[in-house]
Amino acid sequence: PHFRHEHIKEQMIKVCEMIRSVEPRMKIYSSTWRHCPEWAGHINAWGAGPHGSFPVELIRERQKAGDTIWYTTDGHMCTD
Repeated sequence: PHFRHEHIKEQMIKVCEMIRSVEPRMKIYSSTWRHCPEWAGHINAWGAGPHGSFPVELIRERQKAGDTIWYTTDGHMCTD
């Protein structure tokens, strides 16, 4: 949920750029539950929430771009 903060968005992009400078093909995963448009092209393995928070049309868009989608509960469903 912290990707709503600008400094977090910027930090993730910088981290992705650092990783790509060493290993361009590495999968970079973030469990965002939702789509963060600023990270498209940086993250290539998305953690999508199971409750519809990552719209199907955006999932398909990211898959067409070559990204992987993993569905995650990050434990929050275990405590509900």
